[in-house]
Amino acid sequence: MIITPRKRSHKNIQYKVFSSETIVMIAGRHVDIQPFQALMQENKLEEAEL
Repeated sequence: MIITPRKRSHKNIQYKVFSSETIVMIAGRHVDIQPFQALMQENKLEEAEL
């Protein structure tokens, strides 16, 4: 079994997806999160995810 985040081309290896993941960024206490909060209040979820 090989665990890798990307698919590569190899002759004798067959890739099968067995899971997916979500990455969550958490801000520290010195990070200005006001722009993020403003996007959330305006329900601009896609923009907030960037």
